[in-house]
Amino acid sequence: MDTCSTKPFAGQRKSQADAIESLLRSRYGQWVPAYELSDLALQYCARINGIRRKLRRAGDRERIENKTQWVGGQCHGSYRIVLTSDVLGITPAKSQPLKSWEQVCKERDEKMRQPPSFELMP
Repeated sequence: MDTCSTKPFAGQRKSQADAIESLLRSRYGQWVPAYELSDLALQYCARINGIRRKLRRAGDRERIENKTQWVGGQCHGSYRIVLTSDVLGITPAKSQPLKSWEQVCKERDEKMRQPPSFELMP
């Protein structure tokens, strides 16, 4: 008899880390209480650290944040997944249109034709 509370979707076997990441992504940007994560994996902190490593390897565009609050003498923890730019309070750089190789060569040649903007002094 299967006593696991998390059933795989459509016959696929999901790891605990995948289940936690799916839950965090389903509530993107919202705080998810730690007790909900513990329903998926008792060692949810280890699974979250694995997800953090995976996000870092994927380009560090997203991060998992955590926060704690003291309520009635108990510490309540929560986690969420958000864009790195939201966490750091930065705006992503404006993407520039790609240049063709001909444009790059033309700009280089124009710069090479200009006189140097400095003088060497003996």
